[in-house]
Amino acid sequence: MSELKKKIDRIRRIHSIESSQLNVLIGELARIDALLMSHRQRLEEFESVKRRGLEITQNCSIEFLTQTHLWIDSIDRSIKIVRDVIAKCEAERHEARSRVMDQRTRVRGLEILMDQRRLEFDADAMTQQMLLADENALKKYARN
Repeated sequence: MSELKKKIDRIRRIHSIESSQLNVLIGELARIDALLMSHRQRLEEFESVKRRGLEITQNCSIEFLTQTHLWIDSIDRSIKIVRDVIAKCEAERHEARSRVMDQRTRVRGLEILMDQRRLEFDADAMTQQMLLADENALKKYARN
């Protein structure tokens, strides 16, 4: 019975470590999500600025149109860079999400294992109590 108790305690310690690791991974996923949202907002801002720049170009001088075109090209490069960063963040998010799911599976498996060991421990304790009760009943019957 003491052996089962030791196994349960060991599984509980491992579960605690794995749960802590899960919390770290969830924090990392949240950080990536926040970063991704920030980059998406930047992208929206760049696209909004580009749209406004394109709207302004009506009825303007050639010099102003040339400067606006260069400015819009610069914004297009910035948009491309931000889109590349977003794609990279989405790949990181997918990988982090996969790690979180794997860790959740591991933690859940340890919970199930711990429950099984507790049931074994309880069944063993019940068996011991029943054997002790049977022994006491036999002693009482033998005395009569």
